[in-house]
Amino acid sequence: MRYHFFTVRCIDPAADSERLNAFLAAHPVLSVDRELIADGANSYLSFCIALVEPGALPGTISGKTPKRGSVDYREVLSPEVFAVYARLRTLRNRLAEEQGTPPFAIFTNEQIAAMAQLPSPSREALAGIEGVGDKRLAQYADAFLAALREPADG
Repeated sequence: MRYHFFTVRCIDPAADSERLNAFLAAHPVLSVDRELIADGANSYLSFCIALVEPGALPGTISGKTPKRGSVDYREVLSPEVFAVYARLRTLRNRLAEEQGTPPFAIFTNEQIAAMAQLPSPSREALAGIEGVGDKRLAQYADAFLAALREPADG
């Protein structure tokens, strides 16, 4: 994981904000932490930006789970893997709607990304994904394994 630090002065923040926003738009961000440093006319916001390493599976870096909405899987997964991820996410969302449950209760985006990257999809491989237990395997493994085995043009 790589970190970048920025300060945005509270007095006349325009240039600092523009530089920060340009950086954020150009990089896959894992998390952003900010803190106000109150010092009268010298006050500023301090930002610590954690970036996703190229090829890293989001959420497994240092064992931390990314904040909701902080990972754009289109940017961190290869186009081929992202196509599988999108297919699995569509299946998950359809099942969630049918069952009247939130999608993350079936599988999180992080778990779906891990599934999409499995070299040899199997029940055992699914069981090896953090948070995928016996209950989820019993309910959803067959459907997700079928989706994983679909040809790329689907």
